[in-house]
Amino acid sequence: MNRLTKDQNVLDSELHWTFNWMLVQVFLLMANTFLNVYTSSVWVLIPMILYFILCFKIQRIYMAASRELFRMEAISKSPILSFFSESIMGITVIRAF
Repeated sequence: MNRLTKDQNVLDSELHWTFNWMLVQVFLLMANTFLNVYTSSVWVLIPMILYFILCFKIQRIYMAASRELFRMEAISKSPILSFFSESIMGITVIRAF
């Protein structure tokens, strides 16, 4: 339940802005690449392509580690939140004592 609400929050609030930021950055990257190739020679593309491949591989490694950290965070918060929700559900029993 906790993971579902956190994932839903990410989808509702953060996904739109992240996608918008990504599109802006991709278009800026394409414009800068075009300008670099236009003002210099075509041979500039070779190191750029190698750099993009390297960045892509690093991004894949980072995303795997990031997902694992989010999963571990959700697991670590789960007992605290479940205890709190159980306490709220049984508040009448707690008040009886």
